[in-house]
Order: sequence, then C-alpha cells, then structure tokens
Amino acid sequence: MLAPEGRGWTVDTVNSLELIRVRYNTMSAAEKRIADVVLAAPARAIDMTIAQLAICADVSEGTIINFSKGLGLGGFTKLKLNIAANLDSGAAANMKFRDIAPSDSPKQAFCKMIEGAIDAFQRTASAISDADLRRAAELLMNARHIEIYGVENSAWVARIAYDQLMRIGLPAYAVTDSGAASISASHLSEGCVALGISDSGRMRGTIHAMDIAHQHGARTVCITSYPDTPLTRICDISLVIESIESQQRREAVISRLTHLLVVDTLCAYIGAQTQPRSIELMDEVQRYLSELRE
Repeated sequence: MLAPEGRGWTVDTVNSLELIRVRYNTMSAAEKRIADVVLAAPARAIDMTIAQLAICADVSEGTIINFSKGLGLGGFTKLKLNIAANLDSGAAANMKFRDIAPSDSPKQAFCKMIEGAIDAFQRTASAISDADLRRAAELLMNARHIEIYGVENSAWVARIAYDQLMRIGLPAYAVTDSGAASISASHLSEGCVALGISDSGRMRGTIHAMDIAHQHGARTVCITSYPDTPLTRICDISLVIESIESQQRREAVISRLTHLLVVDTLCAYIGAQTQPRSIELMDEVQRYLSELRE
C-alpha cells in the first residue's frame, strides 16, 4: 500500500478505518488478513499487542508495522490511537453508506446517493494536494497534444474531459477503445500529455496505452480511485480520489462523478489562467452551438 502523505493527508486527518475500507481491494493477501481482523472488531484490535494481532492475522509483526506505515501512521501504536479516535466516526460512515434497502423510497435512495457524493467530494478535497492539481493543470495547459484514455465505465468521463478541454482551446482528443488507444499512444512524443482515467487503475487497455505513451516521451497523468496500482505506478502525476461505496456499487456512479469533478476542476483552473482567450473561445462555441438549436 502507498502511504497517503503527499496528497493532502496528514496523521491528524487520516481516518484509518475508512482508509482501510477504501483500499481493501488493492491490498496484498497478508494486508487483507490484518484489515479483516481490525475491521471485524476495531475496539478489540486497539487492546491487542502487536504480537497478538500478528497471531490473529497470521502475519509477521513486521508486516503489521509496514501495514501501519502504509496508512501514513508511522507504526502500530499510532494506528491503534487513530482507530480509537475514529471509532465513532467510522460507525457513522458505515451507517451512511449502507446499501439502499428495498423498503427505501425513491427520495430516500436519492438522499443516500447525495450523501455519498458529498462525502466523496469532501474526502477528495482533503486527499488530492494543491501541488499535484497545479502540476497536472500546467502539463495540460502547455501540452502540444493531449490524448485522453478511458475504457468501459470510464469512457464517458474521458469523452466529457475531451469536450471540456476542447472548449477552452486545448488540443485534446479522447480514445475509448483499447486497441485504438495503444495505436494513438504510439504516435505521442515529448511535449504531449496522456491522461488516463480508470476507477480501479487496473484496466489493461488504459494501462497499456499509458505505458506506450510514457515510452514515447509523453508526460502521463491519471485520475483514479486507488493509490497503488499498475496505472499510478507508470504515471508522472496521479490524482487519486477518495470514496467509500458498497460492493454493489463498485465501478460506481459516485466514483465516476468524483473523477468528473477533478476534470472540471482542472478545466476551470486552466480556463481562469488562460482568460480572456478561454472566454472568447467558449463564447464562440456557444454561438456555433446555438445555430444548431431551433
């Protein structure tokens, strides 16, 4: 697991219980055994010695220390203190993100989805650093050419990113087919930027295209939901959102909305930095589009 420092996380802001849930699917088998013990009975876990937890999880004490450091907490003692501090808020998060029940009204389901989206937006605001957002925006702003890759559930985010970047005058193009993405990436070179969008960070088509782009000298930026994946490991800048969602909604609407929020943020910042030219371009776009309406 990758430690959260560097994207706005600090020891004081980390909620270890929530972070373990968010990153569970990307953990190693040994890390998952530790997570299972902690999440099953967090109150009991904080009373354990490191030796007792090692026995319960069938791992070494060193693995527990590395697990704690991977959460940005320095060691097992700090992990226990953090769990103790967040027990109540962790329980509240579980209640907030329970699955929509058959007995829920449409309005109740709607409100639960809104709660999830707001929470994801707030988590992401804390998780993504200003420095990473600024670096990503500057790469896009100064790129000779931008290729955006997103397949399957991330394809529509890639298409919207293309539309938004194009409207403010950036030379962007979206490719949402895995084969075409690899071909497109092979045509990139220095001065170009490849933007990969993937919830899991493990979509082979996107990873392959981004790797090819990197090999050809392009700078690489990704928007994803997990911090330590094949996609983040090959990118110059990784913008990782934070969202807790039920397993029924993974590859989820809330995560994709949060990815889209990151795209809109980059476009808004770039538009502000490049005005009045960006405003002139958007006005021109609106004028042409209005000619297509009756």
